Amino acid sequence: MTQQDREKIEAYIDVVTRVQSSRFFKRVDNIAFRLDYKTDKSLSQDITGFDEDELRSMLLDLRKITLKKEGLTILEICDLLLNSNQNTAMRNSIIKCKQSYNNLMCNPMIRIVINDEVETTQKIIDRWFYGHYFHEWENLKSSLRCLDIAQPIHKFNFITAITNLASIAGRVSENARQFINDSQT
Repeated sequence: MTQQDREKIEAYIDVVTRVQSSRFFKRVDNIAFRLDYKTDKSLSQDITGFDEDELRSMLLDLRKITLKKEGLTILEICDLLLNSNQNTAMRNSIIKCKQSYNNLMCNPMIRIVINDEVETTQKIIDRWFYGHYFHEWENLKSSLRCLDIAQPIHKFNFITAITNLASIAGRVSENARQFINDSQT
């Protein structure tokens, strides 16, 4: 393993540690989705149990492990660890992390179809990252507005996805930390 690879792994561990120690992530068990419907009354739905500013703060770090230009994506770190590692148990754990990640990116918690197109988790994350939280690309911002009554449940899918993403990132980070420790002995 090169020094550059080691630094990349250490940077990944640092980012994941910041995500998992964030106030948002520490309170993730409090997040809930509520949907109320009564005949002759309008549908009511909301997401509770988190602070929007804490979410936004955590996303600044989480985003670093989703951007290819950062070189710290989960899959890149998994591949780096797999290519540098002979420990069978760790390799199997990393392979499971990759499978969990790929499954997460394709299958959101709640299946939503928009204009006959299934929203993958990757699309949901992209819509919220770039249509609401970062850059606010007009086409994605508009697509979120057009969700109308489905926007709260779509956002809940986003929140569920990012918390699951952070959990998978944490498992990869544990393997990476073990790998770094093992390679120093």
